Amino acid sequence: MSTIIERIAGIGSWRMPMTGGAITLSPNACRLLGLEGAPPDTLEGLVALCNREDQHLLRDACQRILSGSEVGRFEVEVRMQVAGRPTWFRHRSDTDPDLADGPALICVMQDISPERQAIQEATEKLERMLQTERDRLRAASSAGIVGVWDWYVPQNLLVWDKVMYQLYGLEESSFSGAYEAWTNSVHPDDRAAADAAIGKALRGESEYECLFRVDWPSDGSTHYIKASAHTTYDEHGQPLRMIGINVDVTEQIARDEALREATRIAVAANMAKSDFLARMSHEIRTPMNAVIGLSSLCLDLPDMPRRAADYMTRIHHSSVALMRILDSVLDFSKIEAGQMRLDPQEFELEALIEGSTELFGLSAHQKGLELVIDIDQALPSVLVGDATRLSQILNNLLGNAIKFTALGQIFLSVRRRPPGDDCDARSVRMEFAVRDTGIGIAPRASGSCSCPFRRPMGRSRGAMAAAAWAWSSASACAN
Repeated sequence: MSTIIERIAGIGSWRMPMTGGAITLSPNACRLLGLEGAPPDTLEGLVALCNREDQHLLRDACQRILSGSEVGRFEVEVRMQVAGRPTWFRHRSDTDPDLADGPALICVMQDISPERQAIQEATEKLERMLQTERDRLRAASSAGIVGVWDWYVPQNLLVWDKVMYQLYGLEESSFSGAYEAWTNSVHPDDRAAADAAIGKALRGESEYECLFRVDWPSDGSTHYIKASAHTTYDEHGQPLRMIGINVDVTEQIARDEALREATRIAVAANMAKSDFLARMSHEIRTPMNAVIGLSSLCLDLPDMPRRAADYMTRIHHSSVALMRILDSVLDFSKIEAGQMRLDPQEFELEALIEGSTELFGLSAHQKGLELVIDIDQALPSVLVGDATRLSQILNNLLGNAIKFTALGQIFLSVRRRPPGDDCDARSVRMEFAVRDTGIGIAPRASGSCSCPFRRPMGRSRGAMAAAAWAWSSASACAN
C-alpha cells in the first residue's frame, strides 16, 4: 500500500535506526534514484550518491539528529546522480519512536528538479533584466545624462560618480562625501523641501523623489536637478542605504516655461482680438442705427417721390443687412467663447429671400446680370428658424456668384426635400441652391472649396459653366 502511495505522490522514502546501522530504501526511492542493483544500506553509501559539494549537507543533517544534538526534523536539498546526471532532491526527515524494532529516522525524498529549473530560469531572466538596466544606466552615466549616487546612512558616507560632480559644477576635491555637503550644494530656497523628502524616505513613508535647484560655484548659473532613490532597511526598519540618480532637467524646465509664456501671449492676443472686434462692432452700430432709423422715417413721408422712395428702400434694406453683418462679427467672439447658439424665430421665407436679392440687386444690375428667384410653392410661407444665419449663408453664396460672373444670370432656387431621420412631423427640410453662369470651378479643384482663405484654381470656362452650392438639411418648423 505504501509503495502505491509513494508512486502516486511521486516520492520515495528511506529509514535508518536511531542507534545506527543499515538503512532501508523503499522501492520507489530506488526507482527515483535509478538504482538497478542492490541499493546502498549505509548512510555513507546514500551520501556517496550525492554530488561531492552537497554530500556534507545530507551527512551533517543526519548526524545531528542521530547524535541528539538536534531534536526533530531536518530538510535539505541536494543533487544526486541519476543515470549519470545530477538531479535535485529534497529530503525531509522525522523520527518515529514507536516502531517495533526501535526508534528510527524516517526520511521522505522528492525529485524537485522541475522546481529548481523554474527557479533557475526565473533567476537568469531577472539577472538579464538587471544587467540590461545596469548597461542602460552605465551608458546614460557615461554620456553625462544621469548621475548615480550611493549614501551609506549609518556611516554618513555619500559616494558620487563622475557625472554627479558635473551636474553640481563641483570638483571632486571640494566634496567631503557627507550628507551635509550635498545639502549645502542645494539652492537655499529648495533646501528644506529636499531635506524633508529625504526624511520621508528614511522613515519609509515614501520613495525619494524631488526637484530642486543647484547654483554652480564656477559661474553662478542655476540648474534644475530631478532626483530619485531607493532605500533599503535592516530587520528593525532602520535605513541602511540609499541608491539614487540625478538628472539635469534645466532645458526641459526652460522649454516648459517658454511654452507656458507662448500660450499666455496667444491667449492674451486672442482676447485682445475678440475685444477689438466687439468694440469696433459696437462703434459702427451707433451710426448704422441712425441710418436705419432715419431711412425708416423717410419711408414714412407721404410726399416722397417714387424714385427717391425706391432708393431710400434700398438704403434701408442694405443698412439692415449691414447690421446683420456686424452682428456676425460679434459672433466670432461668441464662437471662440463656445457660446454660439442658434436663435430660432418666426420669419417669412419670401421676405427673407427678398431682403437678400434686394441687397445684391443693384450689383447684379450694374454688371448686366439677371437675378432669377424660384421658390417652391409647396413650402410654408411662415417658418421658425434662425433667419439671421440663413441670410448670412445666402448673402455669401449670392455675393460670390455675382463677383465671379461676368455675363448671364444668377439663379437662386429654394426646394422642399423629403424629411430625414432628424425631422419630426412639423419640420421641413429645404435646399437652397445658387447657380451662376460664371467661370465655374474645375472638378479637380472642388475639394478646396471649403478651405478657409483659399481660392480654387483651375476654373473651367465655357457657356453655362455652373457652380452649384447647396445649404441642405435646413430644418425649420412650419407655423
